[in-house]
Amino acid sequence: MQVQDKFEQDPLLAPALGWDPDSGVLSGGERALATVVRTLSDHFDRLDGRIQKALVATLAGSAAETAAAEDEAARILARARASTEGDGAR
Repeated sequence: MQVQDKFEQDPLLAPALGWDPDSGVLSGGERALATVVRTLSDHFDRLDGRIQKALVATLAGSAAETAAAEDEAARILARARASTEGDGAR
């Protein structure tokens, strides 16, 4: 099974296969996703398995760092909102 087939089965990635990354109607994140999905669909399966694994490991590490930063930002925002709501109740 090729990587494009896997993208087609993923509900978060499948729509991006039909997006034009040069379209002016896409958000920055949508444009990035369309570009990445299209590029990986075109080229990933041509890479040696060791290179594929290295790419996946690097992306997984980066994704974990991004998710941790987003979780921390959400915690900070929640604390700020709770603090503001507490001040307004006085």
